Amino acid sequence: DTTCSSGRREIAVLTAGPTKVTPDNRIRLVDGFNLEISDVQTQDAGDYACQIATMQPIEIIHTVEILGESTHFLSLSP
Repeated sequence: DTTCSSGRREIAVLTAGPTKVTPDNRIRLVDGFNLEISDVQTQDAGDYACQIATMQPIEIIHTVEILGESTHFLSLSP
């Protein structure tokens, strides 16, 4: 099972497996487990973790920096 979470303000689970659990309509899953954020805002900056539940859990951290105001989409892949 794969889980994506954000530590932007506090840890918030965004997805669980193929299911989006966050109420934020800007966030969606693309092609399975790729996280996409539309209408990116400065408060979207921070660490995003993708965790894969195995006997020894695997975690990948993506650090997102917002450098300008013109970003419309942001995609994160595990």
